[in-house]
Amino acid sequence: MRGGNGRQHGDFGLGTFDHLDSKGILLGDQYWQARADGSLSLAPDDELTPFFVVTHFQADETHNWSNIQGWEKL
Repeated sequence: MRGGNGRQHGDFGLGTFDHLDSKGILLGDQYWQARADGSLSLAPDDELTPFFVVTHFQADETHNWSNIQGWEKL
C-alpha cells in the first residue's frame, strides 16, 4: 500500500480504501478489497488507505473439525 505498509505492524487487520469505495482486509501478508457489489480481489499495491487497523494475530484456541456437512450442522 502506498503511503505505508501495514504488514510491518501486523498480519490481520481491517480498514478502508481511498474515497471509502470498499473495505480492506489484511490476512497474513495479503490485502484484500471487498466492494459493495460483493466482489473480492487482491488490492493493488498503489491503492491508498486513509484508515487501517492491524495487529499480530494469535489464536487463543484452535480446533480441527472434519466431516462437517454444511452450515446448519456446523
